[in-house]
Amino acid sequence: MKKSYYILLLFLGFFGSGCKTFVTQQTFGNAPQLTEFTLSNTVKLATPTLDESSGLEYSKGKLWTLNDSGNGPQLFSVNPATGAVLQTITLEGATNVDWEDLAADDHYLYIADTGNNVSGARTDLKIYKLKLDDIPMRGDATIPAHNIEVIPFFYPEQGESPTPTAIQNNTAYDCEAIYVRNDTIHLFTKDWTSAYDGYGTSEYLLPNVSRAGNGKYPAIFFKRYDHINCMVTGVDYSDKINEVIVIGYQNGGLWTHYVRIYSGFQGNDLLTGSVYSKNLGSLNQVEAICFGNNPYTGYISNEKVAVIKSVSIPASLKSFTVSYKK
Repeated sequence: MKKSYYILLLFLGFFGSGCKTFVTQQTFGNAPQLTEFTLSNTVKLATPTLDESSGLEYSKGKLWTLNDSGNGPQLFSVNPATGAVLQTITLEGATNVDWEDLAADDHYLYIADTGNNVSGARTDLKIYKLKLDDIPMRGDATIPAHNIEVIPFFYPEQGESPTPTAIQNNTAYDCEAIYVRNDTIHLFTKDWTSAYDGYGTSEYLLPNVSRAGNGKYPAIFFKRYDHINCMVTGVDYSDKINEVIVIGYQNGGLWTHYVRIYSGFQGNDLLTGSVYSKNLGSLNQVEAICFGNNPYTGYISNEKVAVIKSVSIPASLKSFTVSYKK
């Protein structure tokens, strides 16, 4: 009986049951006051090609996604109106150990091979970096290995040979969310160990420069964000209005999701501006978020979720809008 009730709640969440949402906001200085974050227009992503969609980025008029661990080293351009794949880009010589997010600036696309949940002890964490100009406007293509830059790194708190955790999903050094601003790559951890303390994430910084040979960059700890109500699974930055959007979920239960939007902040410190937070209810393991062609619209995606042996919830793409007080 309990299992049936749980399945029913999952389906209610997927089809938009109208469950209660809770919004909080703190505004400092002249930061804009966001009034609403709204989800709409759910479409199924192409199956099985995008069953494990785990990153999103909108760049140069295209919406890009990728799959996470165990899949090929490929990027997919997606039609946001239908969920269909428009273009497949393969990275020669790259390995999808655990790709988790995408980011972009004016000239490059960045792939975060930063997933680290199995034991928290990966020694091959990296960011792949490829020129947007190397991606054709249409048609599938392979990017040659010599055109792909690599930014390898480690967490100094762990050292370059970290000790594995005794159980899976019990590390503070998993990462599924990055964005790029100026000459810096920002990483936000998915801290599995914070589940019993209000949830939190640590922000680390990396130089936006590839590294030849076997050397690795130490990821520099910048700031801790506690009591954010979720494990972070996606982030994006809009340079148009200096805004960062974060999404994540609570571990287990009904997969309660939260979105947080930081705007009007000074430097890299997100807490010097306006902070908007909203409980989105159950959305079935959302793995990615990105702004669209402007900072007032965007997309989130969830991967395919198995409910019971013969029942699953498909990978899907949702649109969102944000609005501000005039």
